[in-house]
Amino acid sequence: MYQEMSTGDPIVKECIYESNTTLIERAIWRDQKVILKTIKSAAHNPTAIPRYHHEYSINQSITSPYIVRVLHLIEDSFQLVFEDIDGISLRELVTSGTLSFEDKLSISSELCLALQSIHDEA
Repeated sequence: MYQEMSTGDPIVKECIYESNTTLIERAIWRDQKVILKTIKSAAHNPTAIPRYHHEYSINQSITSPYIVRVLHLIEDSFQLVFEDIDGISLRELVTSGTLSFEDKLSISSELCLALQSIHDEA
């Protein structure tokens, strides 16, 4: 059911986000730019892996153009491999202080459309 890929380790280029449980990184994997979402070893518990499987399954069923696709689930390193669309994180955009009111309104509208599309398909 899940695409388990373990051939060749991703080459991490940049850390985008880190929490107590998750690490998000830009990487190169199989000659393509990807985003890795990794469960940190300290967060490995009986519910963490099933949550990743669930996230992978849900992502595979959503066709919204607002949702970044999961390409693979790497079981042995507890990673989801997402396509990299060369985007900037919302946190980075907001903290840059360069957004006009119109930009903020446009982003808010797009976020609402993305959430609606997820709810429509879930």
